Amino acid sequence: GVQIDPKGARALSSDLQTYRDTFEVNVLAPLALTQALLPLMKKNGRIVNVSSGLGQLSDMTSGTPAYRMSKTALNALTRMLAAEVRGTNILVNSMSPGWVKSDMGGPFAPRTLAQGADTLVTCGAPQSNHCRITLAAAVKEGLHCRFVIEERVPGSYDEQASGNHFMFRLLGVE
Repeated sequence: GVQIDPKGARALSSDLQTYRDTFEVNVLAPLALTQALLPLMKKNGRIVNVSSGLGQLSDMTSGTPAYRMSKTALNALTRMLAAEVRGTNILVNSMSPGWVKSDMGGPFAPRTLAQGADTLVTCGAPQSNHCRITLAAAVKEGLHCRFVIEERVPGSYDEQASGNHFMFRLLGVE
């Protein structure tokens, strides 16, 4: 996701374009990707949306309003998607990597980038857009990546038929 709120941003004074741009990436892009990929999941799959503690209503305060609102909306989307696929073998959840030392998290965050990426990878699946994004970001940061595929139905994963697998190879993921 992206957090493009200017420093000190407040809900009443923030530019509406900041909200539009943030929602486009943090909410609408995951929705569009899910709509496109869900029919390909056939009998099973997993959708993992990467949220943030800043999107929890129970801890909602001021600051970074576009980011906070977008992650709250992503949590709502996750609940809606889970309800819509209930009864299938497609699982939907969201998770938060925690406060991570990064351009967004800053130098005082308690978790390293590797710890945050590890959380995402262990919660992702081949069908997860966040798994691909996380692996790409980890490779960009010079982290060693290993992708482990859970094959719920033996023999169901075909490397030659997977655009994800091709992308992982391009990125140098083991």
